[in-house]
Amino acid sequence: MRLLAAASLGLVLTSGVSAAEKASPSKKSKAASAATAEKGVEALAEIARRSVVVITHFGRDGREDGVGAGFVVASNGLIATSLHVIGEARPVQAQLADGKRYEVTEVHAWDRQLDLAVIRVDAAGLPALPLGDSDALRQGTPVVAMGNPLGLEHSIVQGVVSAKREFDGVEMIQLAIPVEPGNSGGPLLDLQGRVQGIITLKAMSANLGFAMPINALKPLLQRPNPVPMNRWLTLGALNPREWSPLLGARWSKKAGRIQVDGPGSGFGGRSLCLWRKDLSAGRMEQVEGARRKGKNSLLRQWRIGHGIRRGGAAGRKSRPREIPGHQGDVQGFPTGHEPGVVASDRFGGA
Repeated sequence: MRLLAAASLGLVLTSGVSAAEKASPSKKSKAASAATAEKGVEALAEIARRSVVVITHFGRDGREDGVGAGFVVASNGLIATSLHVIGEARPVQAQLADGKRYEVTEVHAWDRQLDLAVIRVDAAGLPALPLGDSDALRQGTPVVAMGNPLGLEHSIVQGVVSAKREFDGVEMIQLAIPVEPGNSGGPLLDLQGRVQGIITLKAMSANLGFAMPINALKPLLQRPNPVPMNRWLTLGALNPREWSPLLGARWSKKAGRIQVDGPGSGFGGRSLCLWRKDLSAGRMEQVEGARRKGKNSLLRQWRIGHGIRRGGAAGRKSRPREIPGHQGDVQGFPTGHEPGVVASDRFGGA
């Protein structure tokens, strides 16, 4: 019995070893294939560099107004980036890794809420990066980001996915990665070289950033809303016969409201926008008569009718305080230089 039992035990142990040995090659092959699929940061940098572009948008004066990043998503000239990188109604230029520069011919698709944009350049045979599935991205996944922080082109940095967070109903990827101005619009890659997100936000912390999941971009690629560049440049533009912006910043009209983006060149970031309106002869005489007599009650009525709109300190975004006025517009007051001229002002944000 003992010999039989020992023999039986020996068979069990042998069978167990044999089963383990049979399973081992399978596990080893999976591990080998995973190791083959994953690339080192050096290899990722070499691959991504060919597809990452430097995006520059210009002010109305033709001067460089901001630099960000983007990456090729289709070989026929489609480049993904963040909407705030290209700016609204601004000329945009894309520079590839080989130094070639292309003028953007159209905004292929964009979403203001998601801060995403797809632009097109007149080029073919561009190396596109594969898109991953950001829904499957897990906390702790190692990732790398490539962009142009502070204008330092094609810089790469490694980190991990810290978490997924929701802001104002929009899911974002929280990253333990230093993000600087110029990184925005660049790709967030997993170690297989697939794009999992688009760098979007820099936090106040030195090692904290956020990316928009790549799955949010896919509907824009499937259902684009292309706008030629010559039309894009006129979106929200003010009628020059009625409005005269001064001291920099960008004034535009959206949903019947006059808005300003960015700080002006005036004291404390101040910018002005003058509104011109033809007055009837009778109204003109009233204004001139009030000025000659030194009465300012009529002028006060103008001020009340158009109100004042101001933001916070220069360099910070803030929700401006509005006094109800003419059609809800940014309001103002006669400048005293000529009747019918209204000045509007606010301190611009970043």
